[in-house]
Amino acid sequence: MLPAEIQDEIVDQLSGEPRVLKACALTCHHWARRAQRSLFRTVSILHGSHHKRVKSMLKAHPGLAQFVRVLSIGKPDPERAELDVEWPELLLMMDRVEELNVGTLNIFSRGDVRERLKTYFPRVRMLRLLGTHSLQCDDFLQFLAAFRSLSLLHLSDQVQVTPPIGGSMQHLDVPPTTDSTLVSLTLRAASGSTAACLLYYLPLRTLRRLQLKFDKLDSSLDCSGLLRAAAPTVEELVLRLPSYQLLAIILQSPVPFARLRRLHLKDAGLEVSAVDYRYPAWMLSALSHIARWEMRANLREIVLSMPLPGTGPYQRPPEMVELPGAFADFPFPWVSLDMTMARLAQDNEDLTFTVNIRYPTLDKVKQTTLTDPDWGHSRLRESRMEEVRPHALRVFVGPHWDALAGFGGELCNTRPRFRTALA
Repeated sequence: MLPAEIQDEIVDQLSGEPRVLKACALTCHHWARRAQRSLFRTVSILHGSHHKRVKSMLKAHPGLAQFVRVLSIGKPDPERAELDVEWPELLLMMDRVEELNVGTLNIFSRGDVRERLKTYFPRVRMLRLLGTHSLQCDDFLQFLAAFRSLSLLHLSDQVQVTPPIGGSMQHLDVPPTTDSTLVSLTLRAASGSTAACLLYYLPLRTLRRLQLKFDKLDSSLDCSGLLRAAAPTVEELVLRLPSYQLLAIILQSPVPFARLRRLHLKDAGLEVSAVDYRYPAWMLSALSHIARWEMRANLREIVLSMPLPGTGPYQRPPEMVELPGAFADFPFPWVSLDMTMARLAQDNEDLTFTVNIRYPTLDKVKQTTLTDPDWGHSRLRESRMEEVRPHALRVFVGPHWDALAGFGGELCNTRPRFRTALA
């Protein structure tokens, strides 16, 4: 018989091949346990048929619940369903879940949920609220308080937190916590009441990664307090922006981003329905502003992520298109961008750049260059960046964008399970 370490290695290598793993499970008793551990590591309950199937499986084989580490749970619409009432029992059985993704779900549909919240999530370290959630501030904080060692919190654009009557947090049933393990936080910048609740409850001294999603220029005012609180400790900042002016406001914060090392700028067209063909050009202005920022020497990586114009799920009517070659021409003044990146790279020898472009007609993600002939007449004949720092620039193109992959999202080969708009 093969040593246990080799058996584990074989099964781990097959983690993305469910059919092969099922065959392994039938090979012998020892392999069955190992294959089950991989097969049931990730479970998704996203509509009624999933729910019934999982209930039936756990009723017949309750021990399988112990293998679940990543659970995605939710409904396709806000209508009341069995899952609203029965989700607590599922979580009690799957008490080793470490990563929880919650889609549309009525969390407080049962009267006994509040009393027992702390028993449902004993090991959850990563929480994402991805569906439509409208919560009172007190309920929202009670829910957060149930997670004892939360390191990642991701709140979708559809999470709405209603502030307490009178606006004062001092009379809430949940007192502020003095201990926080939160490292990564994502939320919509315009949700001022959500940011206020988080600032009241959580000390942000452990925060290292912050992602804010802006849809309009005045959104920065809604989260200015959060930015000031996070600035001293944040090392990675991800911003989904519609224009460069917001970046200028953020970097001019009275509390400096003294530890910022990685800055990821995402065009709003990647994740929201309002796609404007002019959007990506703001990134050139953003880089020009960074070139004048007094703390730019601390940066180690700048990431630019954008859609190819005319390829979003929603497009402006043809008569509104202001750029004549919008469907054929690449969306950037590449020569100016290349020169600006080269200037930044020359000033900071530790700085690297990553450019991500969502290109739906491709089959898979691939790495390319700005001088690649595949860009046709839009390619650069010469690249200043490749001349002065040839290994400091990576360009990736791919068919889809997964907003939940990594921190801030990344290109992927297949459409994500959760719609990007909910992420």
